[in-house]
Amino acid sequence: MWRRNNGFSHPNVKVKKCFTSPMVVLQTSDISCYSSEKLHPKELDSDYELFMPWGVEYQSWHSYWWDPLSISRIKLDSTHLLLHLLQDPLQWAIVPKWIADEAIKRGSYKIYELTDSPPDYTVYELTHIKQTTLKQKAIEIIDHYFQEEFY
Repeated sequence: MWRRNNGFSHPNVKVKKCFTSPMVVLQTSDISCYSSEKLHPKELDSDYELFMPWGVEYQSWHSYWWDPLSISRIKLDSTHLLLHLLQDPLQWAIVPKWIADEAIKRGSYKIYELTDSPPDYTVYELTHIKQTTLKQKAIEIIDHYFQEEFY
């Protein structure tokens, strides 16, 4: 039910934007903080990147700055795994700011903005046009959660 927009459309599916989040750089640190300094993408050594594929637009942006065929790149598909592997201060990852905010609550991380940022991470709600009463109630509960958490 909750997915990033992948460009597909279907006549029986209603698409609603739930929230967007800017993308930031996350690194382990001695102290948790939001850095006031902005990083240029070329300041980040791709040999130390923990890469997560945040969608087609993000990957196009990423390929502009770093070689998409780099053999040193570690690709992950789990935020939980990312936070466990992000141990060395040289390592870095680009994540939606809301994930970085949660990480900083749980550990010692430093968050940087980028001078040339990737597109915002966007979450969409995809639902069938015709809903049963029970499904509609479930969607209302989830919508309420997103309203409290992200707005």
